[in-house]
Amino acid sequence: MRNQINDFNIDDSGIMISFQGLYRTWFAIDCKLSNLDKYIEISGCYVSTKTSPQNPFDNFSIGYTLRLNKNTKYLFSTQKIRFKKGETRYPTLNINLLDLLVTFRGYTQKMVMESNENIIYCDLNSTVVIDDFSPYGGSYINVSVVDVQDEIEHKQGFSTTKKLLVLIISLMAVITSVIIFFVYNRCRQSRNNE
Repeated sequence: MRNQINDFNIDDSGIMISFQGLYRTWFAIDCKLSNLDKYIEISGCYVSTKTSPQNPFDNFSIGYTLRLNKNTKYLFSTQKIRFKKGETRYPTLNINLLDLLVTFRGYTQKMVMESNENIIYCDLNSTVVIDDFSPYGGSYINVSVVDVQDEIEHKQGFSTTKKLLVLIISLMAVITSVIIFFVYNRCRQSRNNE
């Protein structure tokens, strides 16, 4: 399913992206963004979807808070995350991260989360703050020398804020595509059951 961005807005306090899909499906995600002294914090994400013109809007929020430490370089490789509401049978939101790299200027450690065939299940209503990825399979490595590639990127004038914007835009695009795909399949399954 192809999606077209209808609206994109980012500022110091948050990010909002809405997509229009084929067959007049619609999706939007709105998250609070905080640039703290030691962390970039993404929280309070609110998702709204519409699977067809006849169906009502499906609205839900994601209770998790994600904190990215500014002294850490993050590398996520092929992670499958499924958000569910309580004990429901089917996930409400599917996220598949394929190679995601987040680099902050002057980092002193790396967090690497290698490809994992296991699915990470999360409760949409949870208010857990994730600032340590060790419980999810991430490993931290202290570094004394910043990678040459990072130095090249910094010389090209990319600031931490611009990198974060690129990360968030990429992450939101992936999340949006996954949600629309899931909602489309869910709608198709309910039609088949009728």
